[in-house]
Amino acid sequence: MYRLTATGVKRMADNVDIPNDTKNKDWRKYQEWTANGNIPLQPDEGDIWADIRNTRNLILQSSDWVLLSDSPLTTAEKNIWKAYRQKLRDIPQDFSEPSAVVWPDRKDLPKAEAKKVKEN
Repeated sequence: MYRLTATGVKRMADNVDIPNDTKNKDWRKYQEWTANGNIPLQPDEGDIWADIRNTRNLILQSSDWVLLSDSPLTTAEKNIWKAYRQKLRDIPQDFSEPSAVVWPDRKDLPKAEAKKVKEN
């Protein structure tokens, strides 16, 4: 028996998460299981929220650099990043259902450019 998750399925027999990845032998076994007419359990809402929080936390961790004092971003650019990061932190309070979560858009976030070092 399997349960759907945000990133794949959970094998209930041993509580193992199996990612949606065709290179993963356990995922291929799951696909075979469903091809034989089996139906997985629906996702548990608590698990979905946990997946959302984990994803959010990874995004926050990967963008911690923007707030460091030696970040190459300007104050205005850092403020754009701060607003984006706050939207990420607010997801659990702003959405009552996991299916309603809308992730903040990253396309307009400032990018850091490498500074050129002057050669003597």
